[in-house]
Amino acid sequence: MKILGEGRFRCLGLLLVFAAACGDDGAPVVGPTGTVDDLLACDITAADCQQAIFASIAEHVGSSERNPPPVRTITPEEYEVELRAGLDSDDYTGAESSTRGLQLMGLIDEDAGSVIDEQIENLVNWVGAFYDPGPAAITIIDRAYADVDAQTLLAHEFVHAIQDRDLGFGEIFSGVQTEDALIATRSVVEGDAEHNSIGWAYDRLLMPLTVADWDSVHATQTDSLRSRVSDRAFDVLDFNANFPYVYGFAFMTNAILSEGLPVRAELWGAGPPNSLSFMWGYRAFLDGTVPARAIPPSVYTPQPGYTEVIQDELGAWTLYAFLHYYGVGMDLAWETALSSSGDAFSVFENDSDTVAVWRLRFAETQVSVADVVAEALALSTRSVAWTSFAEGSDVVIIAAESESVLEAWASTPIEAVPAALSTKSTPGRLVGLHPEGTFVSSVRGLGPLRP
Repeated sequence: MKILGEGRFRCLGLLLVFAAACGDDGAPVVGPTGTVDDLLACDITAADCQQAIFASIAEHVGSSERNPPPVRTITPEEYEVELRAGLDSDDYTGAESSTRGLQLMGLIDEDAGSVIDEQIENLVNWVGAFYDPGPAAITIIDRAYADVDAQTLLAHEFVHAIQDRDLGFGEIFSGVQTEDALIATRSVVEGDAEHNSIGWAYDRLLMPLTVADWDSVHATQTDSLRSRVSDRAFDVLDFNANFPYVYGFAFMTNAILSEGLPVRAELWGAGPPNSLSFMWGYRAFLDGTVPARAIPPSVYTPQPGYTEVIQDELGAWTLYAFLHYYGVGMDLAWETALSSSGDAFSVFENDSDTVAVWRLRFAETQVSVADVVAEALALSTRSVAWTSFAEGSDVVIIAAESESVLEAWASTPIEAVPAALSTKSTPGRLVGLHPEGTFVSSVRGLGPLRP
C-alpha cells in the first residue's frame, strides 16, 4: 500500500488562522502575549514534563487524577514486532475468507495480502501513540515530533488514561460486535480525547477557541476527509480508522460546548450506536431525528454447499466511502449513505471459492438508490464478477469468484432467516486487529487526511 508520507500536524495542523503561533520547527512556543508555555516545549520523555502535562490536562477535563501512568517510547520497528507477537501467521495468509471477501467486495485492494498484514502496516505507519488499559501504560512511537505536536499527542493519551480511570474502558467496548458499532464507540472515545487535548493546547497558548473557531476546524476536517475518500493510495476500509478523529471529534465538541463536561460520562454509557448518528451530528442525535438503523432481520440465503463464515454490519460511513471511492459524486454518495437504515455484510465459502454479499436497507424509495449503487459498480472498472439489484426494501451487492457462481447467487431470493453473528466469527472479525482490542491509539501524522 502506498503511504502518503508522515506529514506532521504542525501547530495541531488545524487552524490556519493561528499560523502565527506555529513558527518554524524548533522555535519556542509563544502565545500572542509573548509568554512561553513551558508545557508545550518540555521533553515528553522526562518524568517532570509528564507529571506537569498530566496534572494540567486532568484539571482541564475536571478530573481529580494527578498521578500519570507510565510512559515509554519505542521505534516504529519495535512497534511492528510487538504487533506481530502472538499472531499465528498460518491464520493470516491472505487466503482466509475474511481477506478474500473484502477483496471481492472492493473494500480492500485485490493485490492486498492478509487483512491483518494490511492493518499492521497501517498501524506502524500512522499510529503516533497508544494507551494500553491492561498495564494502564502509554507508549509513544518515536517519529521526531515537533513542539506542540509532541505535547498535544501526550495530552491526548493522558485523556485516554483519565477516561479509563474515571469512566472505564472495559464496559464501553465489551458489547461491540460489529464494525459499525466499533466505529461509533471509537468516535466517542477518540472524539473526546481530540477535543480536550486540542482545546487544552490552545488554552496553554493563551488562544482559547471560540465556538466559531471550533466550527471552522470541523468544517475543514469533515470536508477534507469526505473528499480524500476517493484517494486510491488507500483502501475503502482504511478510512474507517480516520472517522472517529474527524466526525467523533466534531460530535464530542458540539456535545461538550452545548452541555458541558458532564456530557462525556453520559455519552460514554449511552452514545450513538452507529456511524450514521455521527454523520448526522450531535444536534440530530439529541433531538432523535437520526433515521432508525438496525441490522436487517434476514440474511441472504446461501447456495447449497456454502457456509456463512462472516457476518458484520459495516455502517453508513463505510457505504459512503465505498460509493465515493468508486466514482459516485461526493454529495450524492453522502445523501445516499445518510438515507441508509441498516446493512448486513456476509462472506460465504465452500471447498473451492468465496462469495461476498452486502445487503443495504434504505429509508427512501429504492429505485434511485439502486441506480446509485449500480453506478458505483459500473464506474469502478474492476474486473470482478459482481452485480447489484433492488430486492424489496433492500439493495443487494453480490461479488463472486466467477460469472457462473455470481449468476447462481443472484437468482436466489432473500428468505426470512434470522440474522445472527456467525459462530465462526468474532467481534470485529473483518477488521481483525483493532487497536481497541488491546489499546486505545492516537492516529497521528495523517498528512493530507488532516487539513
